Amino acid sequence: MRYAYYPGCSLTESAREYDDSTRAVLGLLGAELNEIPDWTCCGASAVESVSRLLTYSLPARNMALAEREFGDADLLA
Repeated sequence: MRYAYYPGCSLTESAREYDDSTRAVLGLLGAELNEIPDWTCCGASAVESVSRLLTYSLPARNMALAEREFGDADLLA
């Protein structure tokens, strides 16, 4: 199983233990996690109040990066 992995801001900062456990468990299950290079914060906590367009654009950018880099791999966010 191969996955394009988007950890997002929370899992790389305030909830690092969830990222660690996700990687550990999926590794034991034989899943290959490939972090999306140069991913962008999705803006979930603040962007909607600034721009509705960014609410959709930022996640779409990450999905496009995943498709470009990993092709047919499933996306895990």
